[in-house]
Amino acid sequence: ACLLLISKDNQRDDNLLPTCAPEKADLCIPSFVLHYFRQLYEYAVYSKDTSLIKEVMPRIKPMLDTFLGNMKDGLVMTFKGTRFWNFYEWKRELKCADETETHIRVHTEDEFEAPLNMLLSMALDFMQKMCDMIGEKADYLSIKEEIDKKTFEKFYNKDKGLFIIREGKEEYSELVNAFAILCGTAKGKVAEEIAEKLAKSNDMVPCSLSMRCFKYDALLEIGREKYKDFILCDIDEKYKKMLDADATTFW
Repeated sequence: ACLLLISKDNQRDDNLLPTCAPEKADLCIPSFVLHYFRQLYEYAVYSKDTSLIKEVMPRIKPMLDTFLGNMKDGLVMTFKGTRFWNFYEWKRELKCADETETHIRVHTEDEFEAPLNMLLSMALDFMQKMCDMIGEKADYLSIKEEIDKKTFEKFYNKDKGLFIIREGKEEYSELVNAFAILCGTAKGKVAEEIAEKLAKSNDMVPCSLSMRCFKYDALLEIGREKYKDFILCDIDEKYKKMLDADATTFW
């Protein structure tokens, strides 16, 4: 019901979703729009119900076209203007605030960020799988493969063995490097080396509690048995203290 409600909010002329649905505020977080494709796909997989996909398909195709129309040199650019908040998670390097960290930084020039391209890659993959589920012909994978290639070329630092967050700045994030594994731009030995760094003390911007699931998914992608114990211990360390404190919701 919530996923369907989100699809009903079509007030924007660019076909994207607002930060919340329904609401009148004219603000969009592009990364959250791309997470919506994962939500729809996972709902269909775990519920065995494809009726939602059929219902929202006319809504999400134009949504994806907006991202593909905001591309340059094979990569999607951050969205410009006051209607967009290029936010990824509640960490200074990824929440796109100004220098005081109190106001949204408005993009006015062509800029590229790794997490947006990685999320678009995953959204294209989920879109292809959803089309396959309902028997609709589509070819989103060829676009995805090109984005993965360009993302690797622009954001991977061979000396560090990690992906930077955005061009022109040598900052590294656990979330971005987890995304690199999950979208497939990091493959083979590169992905394995990133996983090893994610599973031990490192100098990367750590994942926030709300995004830590992607770090776990990336490690499981590389080696379920190898990283199982680390993940379970990390969950105990990061989340169990909330239960021990008699919290009734996760902080």
